[in-house]
Amino acid sequence: MSLEEALAGAGRNDGAALADAEHVQAALFIIYCFAKVRGVATVARFFPHAPKDVEPVLALLHGLDPTDPDRWAARYVCLLWASIVIMVPFGLESIDSHGSLVDDLLALAKTYLADASRASEAAALLVAAMLARRDLVTNYLAAFVGWAMSELQSADGHGQSVPGVLLALIETFKRGARADLLPLVGQVLPLALSIASSASSMLVRDRSVRLVERLGLTYLKPTVPAWRYQRGGRAAVAAALAGKAARAESPSAAAAAGDIGTNSYSDSEYESDDDDEVDENIDPIVHVLLQGLSARENNVRWSAAAGLGRICERLPSEFAAEVVDNIVGLLSPVQPETAWHGACLALAELARRGLLLPGHLSVVVKRVLEALAYDVMI
Repeated sequence: MSLEEALAGAGRNDGAALADAEHVQAALFIIYCFAKVRGVATVARFFPHAPKDVEPVLALLHGLDPTDPDRWAARYVCLLWASIVIMVPFGLESIDSHGSLVDDLLALAKTYLADASRASEAAALLVAAMLARRDLVTNYLAAFVGWAMSELQSADGHGQSVPGVLLALIETFKRGARADLLPLVGQVLPLALSIASSASSMLVRDRSVRLVERLGLTYLKPTVPAWRYQRGGRAAVAAALAGKAARAESPSAAAAAGDIGTNSYSDSEYESDDDDEVDENIDPIVHVLLQGLSARENNVRWSAAAGLGRICERLPSEFAAEVVDNIVGLLSPVQPETAWHGACLALAELARRGLLLPGHLSVVVKRVLEALAYDVMI
Protein backbone atom coordinates (compact mmCIF):
# COMPACT_ATOMS: atom_id res chain seq x y z
CA MET A 1 0.00 0.00 0.00
CA SER A 2 1.39 3.41 -0.98
CA LEU A 3 1.52 6.33 1.41
CA GLU A 4 -1.21 8.21 -0.46
CA GLU A 5 -3.44 5.10 -0.57
CA ALA A 6 -3.10 4.65 3.18
CA LEU A 7 -4.19 8.23 3.78
CA ALA A 8 -7.02 8.01 1.29
CA GLY A 9 -8.17 4.80 2.96
CA ALA A 10 -8.27 6.54 6.31
CA GLY A 11 -10.28 9.35 4.76
CA ARG A 12 -12.89 7.12 3.16
CA ASN A 13 -13.67 5.22 6.37
CA ASP A 14 -14.72 6.03 9.92
CA GLY A 15 -11.77 8.06 11.21
CA ALA A 16 -12.52 7.38 14.87
CA ALA A 17 -12.48 3.61 14.33
CA LEU A 18 -9.26 3.78 12.31
CA ALA A 19 -7.41 5.95 14.80
CA ASP A 20 -6.02 2.90 16.62
CA ALA A 21 -5.39 0.78 13.53
CA GLU A 22 -1.75 -0.24 13.25
CA HIS A 23 -1.43 0.44 9.52
CA VAL A 24 -2.86 3.96 9.97
CA GLN A 25 -0.51 4.74 12.85
CA ALA A 26 2.43 3.38 10.85
CA ALA A 27 1.50 5.46 7.80
CA LEU A 28 1.16 8.61 9.90
CA PHE A 29 4.52 8.05 11.56
CA ILE A 30 6.20 7.51 8.18
CA ILE A 31 4.69 10.76 6.93
CA TYR A 32 6.04 12.56 9.99
CA CYS A 33 9.53 11.20 9.24
CA PHE A 34 9.27 12.42 5.64
CA ALA A 35 8.09 15.84 6.82
CA LYS A 36 11.00 16.09 9.23
CA VAL A 37 13.58 15.16 6.58
CA ARG A 38 12.15 16.78 3.43
CA GLY A 39 10.07 19.57 4.92
CA VAL A 40 6.37 20.17 5.34
CA ALA A 41 5.94 21.87 1.96
CA THR A 42 7.25 18.82 0.10
CA VAL A 43 5.14 16.30 1.96
CA ALA A 44 1.98 18.42 1.86
CA ARG A 45 1.71 17.97 -1.91
CA PHE A 46 0.88 14.30 -1.42
CA PHE A 47 -1.98 14.71 1.05
CA PRO A 48 -5.43 13.92 -0.40
CA HIS A 49 -7.20 17.28 -0.43
CA ALA A 50 -10.55 16.76 -2.13
CA PRO A 51 -13.65 18.30 -0.48
CA LYS A 52 -14.83 14.81 0.49
CA ASP A 53 -11.74 14.40 2.68
CA VAL A 54 -12.50 17.29 5.05
CA GLU A 55 -14.97 15.56 7.36
CA PRO A 56 -13.07 12.23 7.51
CA VAL A 57 -9.94 14.10 8.58
CA LEU A 58 -11.94 15.75 11.36
CA ALA A 59 -13.29 12.34 12.39
CA LEU A 60 -9.76 10.93 12.47
CA LEU A 61 -8.59 13.84 14.64
CA HIS A 62 -11.45 13.25 17.06
CA GLY A 63 -10.49 9.59 17.23
CA LEU A 64 -6.93 10.30 18.39
CA ASP A 65 -6.24 10.38 22.12
CA PRO A 66 -4.72 13.83 22.87
CA THR A 67 -3.14 12.52 26.08
CA ASP A 68 -1.31 9.52 24.55
CA PRO A 69 2.41 10.44 24.63
CA ASP A 70 3.26 7.77 22.04
CA ARG A 71 0.87 9.11 19.37
CA TRP A 72 2.04 12.73 19.12
CA ALA A 73 3.44 12.15 15.61
CA ALA A 74 0.03 10.91 14.44
CA ARG A 75 -1.64 14.01 15.91
CA TYR A 76 0.94 16.23 14.22
CA VAL A 77 0.36 14.69 10.79
CA CYS A 78 -3.44 14.75 11.07
CA LEU A 79 -3.41 18.42 12.05
CA LEU A 80 -1.02 19.12 9.19
CA TRP A 81 -3.32 17.23 6.82
CA ALA A 82 -6.29 19.23 8.10
CA SER A 83 -4.41 22.50 7.43
CA ILE A 84 -4.07 21.45 3.79
CA VAL A 85 -7.52 20.02 3.18
CA ILE A 86 -9.25 23.01 4.81
CA MET A 87 -8.10 25.18 1.92
CA VAL A 88 -10.51 23.57 -0.56
CA PRO A 89 -11.77 26.25 -2.98
CA PHE A 90 -15.42 25.83 -1.99
CA GLY A 91 -17.57 27.27 0.76
CA LEU A 92 -17.20 25.02 3.79
CA GLU A 93 -20.94 25.18 4.43
CA SER A 94 -21.46 23.25 1.19
CA ILE A 95 -19.49 20.24 2.50
CA ASP A 96 -20.50 20.48 6.17
CA SER A 97 -23.08 17.78 6.80
CA HIS A 98 -23.38 18.49 10.55
CA GLY A 99 -23.28 22.29 10.60
CA SER A 100 -20.39 22.48 13.06
CA LEU A 101 -17.32 21.67 10.95
CA VAL A 102 -15.53 25.00 11.42
CA ASP A 103 -16.30 25.26 15.13
CA ASP A 104 -15.15 21.69 15.76
CA LEU A 105 -11.88 22.14 13.85
CA LEU A 106 -11.12 25.44 15.53
CA ALA A 107 -11.86 23.99 18.98
CA LEU A 108 -9.54 21.06 18.28
CA ALA A 109 -6.81 23.39 17.07
CA LYS A 110 -7.10 25.53 20.22
CA THR A 111 -6.78 22.40 22.34
CA TYR A 112 -3.65 21.26 20.56
CA LEU A 113 -1.99 24.69 20.77
CA ALA A 114 -1.24 23.79 24.39
CA ASP A 115 0.32 20.45 23.40
CA ALA A 116 3.95 20.12 24.47
CA SER A 117 4.87 18.23 21.29
CA ARG A 118 5.19 19.42 17.70
CA ALA A 119 1.45 18.95 17.34
CA SER A 120 1.13 22.57 18.52
CA GLU A 121 3.07 23.69 15.41
CA ALA A 122 0.65 21.91 13.10
CA ALA A 123 -2.31 23.27 15.09
CA ALA A 124 -0.97 26.80 14.52
CA LEU A 125 -0.80 26.13 10.77
CA LEU A 126 -4.38 24.86 10.86
CA VAL A 127 -5.61 28.00 12.64
CA ALA A 128 -3.82 30.25 10.15
CA ALA A 129 -5.18 28.33 7.16
CA MET A 130 -8.72 28.60 8.48
CA LEU A 131 -8.53 32.30 9.33
CA ALA A 132 -7.05 33.11 5.92
CA ARG A 133 -10.22 31.88 4.20
CA ARG A 134 -12.42 34.72 2.98
CA ASP A 135 -15.59 32.97 4.14
CA LEU A 136 -14.30 32.70 7.74
CA VAL A 137 -12.57 36.05 8.28
CA THR A 138 -15.65 38.03 9.29
CA ASN A 139 -16.96 35.63 11.92
CA TYR A 140 -13.78 34.06 13.28
CA LEU A 141 -10.65 36.23 12.87
CA ALA A 142 -11.36 38.90 15.49
CA ALA A 143 -12.87 36.32 17.84
CA PHE A 144 -9.75 34.13 17.68
CA VAL A 145 -7.40 37.07 18.23
CA GLY A 146 -9.46 38.07 21.26
CA TRP A 147 -9.29 34.52 22.62
CA ALA A 148 -5.53 34.43 22.03
CA MET A 149 -5.05 37.71 23.90
CA SER A 150 -7.02 36.40 26.88
CA GLU A 151 -4.93 33.21 26.90
CA LEU A 152 -1.66 35.15 26.88
CA GLN A 153 -2.83 37.58 29.56
CA SER A 154 -4.13 34.86 31.86
CA ALA A 155 -0.92 32.86 31.52
CA ASP A 156 1.19 36.02 32.03
CA GLY A 157 3.51 34.84 29.26
CA HIS A 158 4.54 31.67 31.13
CA GLY A 159 1.79 29.07 30.56
CA GLN A 160 2.10 25.87 28.56
CA SER A 161 -0.20 27.24 25.85
CA VAL A 162 1.81 30.46 25.32
CA PRO A 163 4.29 29.16 22.68
CA GLY A 164 1.50 27.59 20.63
CA VAL A 165 -0.76 30.64 20.84
CA LEU A 166 2.13 32.91 19.82
CA LEU A 167 2.90 30.69 16.85
CA ALA A 168 -0.75 30.70 15.79
CA LEU A 169 -0.73 34.51 15.83
CA ILE A 170 2.53 34.58 13.88
CA GLU A 171 1.14 32.33 11.16
CA THR A 172 -2.17 34.22 11.10
CA PHE A 173 -0.48 37.60 10.61
CA LYS A 174 1.82 36.00 8.04
CA ARG A 175 -0.88 34.46 5.86
CA GLY A 176 -3.85 36.77 6.33
CA ALA A 177 -4.83 39.76 4.22
CA ARG A 178 -3.34 43.05 5.45
CA ALA A 179 -6.69 44.86 5.23
CA ASP A 180 -8.26 42.31 7.58
CA LEU A 181 -5.36 42.25 10.04
CA LEU A 182 -4.54 45.96 10.29
CA PRO A 183 -7.45 46.80 12.66
CA LEU A 184 -6.26 44.06 15.04
CA VAL A 185 -2.58 45.03 15.27
CA GLY A 186 -3.14 47.67 17.94
CA GLN A 187 -4.88 45.07 20.11
CA VAL A 188 -2.00 42.60 19.92
CA LEU A 189 1.09 44.84 19.85
CA PRO A 190 1.28 46.05 23.50
CA LEU A 191 1.08 42.53 24.88
CA ALA A 192 3.54 41.19 22.29
CA LEU A 193 6.05 43.92 23.19
CA SER A 194 5.62 43.15 26.88
CA ILE A 195 6.19 39.42 26.43
CA ALA A 196 9.21 39.99 24.18
CA SER A 197 10.81 42.21 26.82
CA SER A 198 10.11 40.03 29.85
CA ALA A 199 9.98 36.41 28.66
CA SER A 200 12.41 34.03 30.35
CA SER A 201 11.80 31.02 28.11
CA MET A 202 13.87 30.87 24.92
CA LEU A 203 10.94 29.55 22.88
CA VAL A 204 8.54 32.22 24.16
CA ARG A 205 11.04 35.01 23.61
CA ASP A 206 11.85 33.80 20.09
CA ARG A 207 8.21 33.58 19.09
CA SER A 208 7.29 36.89 20.70
CA VAL A 209 10.08 38.59 18.73
CA ARG A 210 8.77 36.96 15.54
CA LEU A 211 5.25 38.11 16.37
CA VAL A 212 6.45 41.70 16.92
CA GLU A 213 8.12 41.53 13.52
CA ARG A 214 4.91 40.31 11.84
CA LEU A 215 2.93 43.10 13.47
CA GLY A 216 5.44 45.61 12.15
CA LEU A 217 5.16 44.17 8.64
CA THR A 218 1.39 44.53 8.87
CA TYR A 219 1.76 48.25 9.64
CA LEU A 220 4.02 48.75 6.61
CA LYS A 221 2.79 48.39 3.05
CA PRO A 222 4.43 45.59 1.04
CA THR A 223 6.87 47.19 -1.37
CA VAL A 224 10.14 46.65 -3.17
CA PRO A 225 12.29 49.67 -2.26
CA ALA A 226 13.57 51.55 -5.27
CA TRP A 227 16.53 52.76 -3.22
CA ARG A 228 18.02 49.33 -2.52
CA TYR A 229 21.34 48.30 -4.01
CA GLN A 230 20.92 46.54 -7.37
CA ARG A 231 23.96 44.50 -8.20
CA GLY A 232 24.81 44.33 -11.89
CA GLY A 233 25.88 41.32 -13.90
CA ARG A 234 29.54 41.87 -13.06
CA ALA A 235 31.33 41.83 -9.76
CA ALA A 236 31.60 45.23 -8.10
CA VAL A 237 35.38 45.42 -8.53
CA ALA A 238 35.25 44.43 -12.19
CA ALA A 239 32.50 46.97 -12.86
CA ALA A 240 34.47 49.74 -11.17
CA LEU A 241 37.60 48.93 -13.18
CA ALA A 242 35.62 48.82 -16.41
CA GLY A 243 34.02 52.17 -15.63
CA LYS A 244 37.37 53.77 -14.86
CA ALA A 245 38.86 52.53 -18.13
CA ALA A 246 35.82 53.67 -20.10
CA ARG A 247 35.89 57.16 -18.63
CA ALA A 248 39.56 57.46 -19.58
CA GLU A 249 38.66 56.77 -23.21
CA SER A 250 35.58 58.95 -23.68
CA PRO A 251 32.25 59.84 -22.04
CA SER A 252 30.34 57.87 -24.66
CA ALA A 253 32.41 54.77 -23.93
CA ALA A 254 31.62 55.14 -20.24
CA ALA A 255 27.91 55.07 -21.01
CA ALA A 256 28.40 51.80 -22.88
CA ALA A 257 30.49 50.15 -20.18
CA GLY A 258 28.04 47.41 -19.32
CA ASP A 259 25.90 47.48 -16.19
CA ILE A 260 27.69 50.10 -14.10
CA GLY A 261 24.53 52.17 -14.02
CA THR A 262 22.67 49.54 -12.02
CA ASN A 263 24.91 50.31 -9.02
CA SER A 264 24.10 54.03 -8.96
CA TYR A 265 21.27 55.83 -7.19
CA SER A 266 19.33 58.98 -7.96
CA ASP A 267 16.83 60.77 -5.75
CA SER A 268 14.11 60.32 -8.36
CA GLU A 269 14.35 56.55 -8.04
CA TYR A 270 12.99 56.43 -4.49
CA GLU A 271 11.17 59.68 -3.84
CA SER A 272 7.86 57.82 -3.90
CA ASP A 273 9.07 55.47 -1.14
CA ASP A 274 9.94 58.36 1.19
CA ASP A 275 6.56 60.03 0.69
CA ASP A 276 4.79 57.37 2.78
CA GLU A 277 4.41 58.12 6.47
CA VAL A 278 5.78 55.54 8.88
CA ASP A 279 3.46 54.56 11.72
CA GLU A 280 4.68 55.70 15.13
CA ASN A 281 4.40 52.12 16.43
CA ILE A 282 7.31 51.09 14.21
CA ASP A 283 9.75 52.72 16.68
CA PRO A 284 9.03 50.35 19.62
CA ILE A 285 8.93 47.42 17.20
CA VAL A 286 12.39 48.21 15.84
CA HIS A 287 13.62 48.82 19.39
CA VAL A 288 12.55 45.33 20.50
CA LEU A 289 14.19 43.76 17.44
CA LEU A 290 17.43 45.65 18.12
CA GLN A 291 17.33 44.37 21.70
CA GLY A 292 16.82 40.87 20.33
CA LEU A 293 20.19 41.10 18.56
CA SER A 294 21.87 41.01 22.00
CA ALA A 295 19.83 38.08 23.34
CA ARG A 296 21.60 35.11 24.91
CA GLU A 297 19.92 32.62 22.58
CA ASN A 298 21.04 32.11 18.98
CA ASN A 299 17.46 31.56 17.77
CA VAL A 300 16.31 34.89 19.18
CA ARG A 301 19.24 36.75 17.61
CA TRP A 302 18.56 35.16 14.25
CA SER A 303 14.83 35.94 14.40
CA ALA A 304 15.57 39.56 15.32
CA ALA A 305 18.08 39.90 12.47
CA ALA A 306 15.68 38.43 9.92
CA GLY A 307 12.89 40.66 11.23
CA LEU A 308 14.99 43.81 10.88
CA GLY A 309 15.83 42.85 7.31
CA ARG A 310 12.18 42.38 6.36
CA ILE A 311 11.07 45.61 8.05
CA CYS A 312 13.89 47.74 6.60
CA GLU A 313 12.84 46.50 3.18
CA ARG A 314 9.56 48.37 3.63
CA LEU A 315 10.96 51.53 5.25
CA PRO A 316 11.93 54.76 3.49
CA SER A 317 15.67 55.10 2.94
CA GLU A 318 16.23 57.61 5.77
CA PHE A 319 14.58 55.38 8.38
CA ALA A 320 16.43 52.31 7.12
CA ALA A 321 19.72 54.23 7.38
CA GLU A 322 18.96 54.98 11.04
CA VAL A 323 18.40 51.27 11.68
CA VAL A 324 21.75 50.47 10.05
CA ASP A 325 23.47 53.04 12.27
CA ASN A 326 21.94 51.44 15.38
CA ILE A 327 23.06 47.98 14.26
CA VAL A 328 26.61 49.20 13.60
CA GLY A 329 26.57 50.78 17.07
CA LEU A 330 26.31 47.29 18.57
CA LEU A 331 29.77 46.48 17.18
CA SER A 332 31.44 48.28 20.05
CA PRO A 333 33.98 47.11 22.66
CA VAL A 334 31.50 47.93 25.42
CA GLN A 335 28.91 45.53 24.00
CA PRO A 336 28.78 41.82 24.93
CA GLU A 337 29.78 39.12 22.48
CA THR A 338 26.15 38.25 21.81
CA ALA A 339 25.57 41.78 20.50
CA TRP A 340 28.51 41.43 18.10
CA HIS A 341 27.11 38.18 16.78
CA GLY A 342 23.57 39.55 16.44
CA ALA A 343 24.77 42.71 14.70
CA CYS A 344 26.75 40.65 12.18
CA LEU A 345 23.68 38.52 11.50
CA ALA A 346 21.59 41.66 10.93
CA LEU A 347 24.18 43.24 8.62
CA ALA A 348 24.38 40.02 6.63
CA GLU A 349 20.58 39.98 6.29
CA LEU A 350 20.54 43.61 5.15
CA ALA A 351 23.34 42.97 2.65
CA ARG A 352 21.53 39.92 1.29
CA ARG A 353 18.47 42.06 0.62
CA GLY A 354 20.47 44.88 -0.96
CA LEU A 355 19.75 47.29 1.90
CA LEU A 356 23.38 48.21 2.66
CA LEU A 357 24.09 51.08 0.29
CA PRO A 358 27.65 52.02 -0.80
CA GLY A 359 27.58 54.95 1.62
CA HIS A 360 27.40 52.52 4.55
CA LEU A 361 30.25 50.28 3.47
CA SER A 362 33.22 52.30 4.76
CA VAL A 363 31.97 52.05 8.34
CA VAL A 364 30.38 48.61 8.09
CA VAL A 365 33.42 46.90 6.56
CA LYS A 366 35.71 48.39 9.22
CA ARG A 367 33.48 47.10 12.04
CA VAL A 368 33.01 43.69 10.43
CA LEU A 369 36.79 43.28 10.13
CA GLU A 370 37.02 44.02 13.84
CA ALA A 371 34.31 41.42 14.46
CA LEU A 372 36.35 38.81 12.57
CA ALA A 373 39.10 39.28 15.13
CA TYR A 374 36.68 39.14 18.08
CA ASP A 375 38.03 36.06 19.85
CA VAL A 376 35.28 35.20 22.32
CA MET A 377 33.41 31.90 22.38
CA ILE A 378 29.67 32.42 21.93
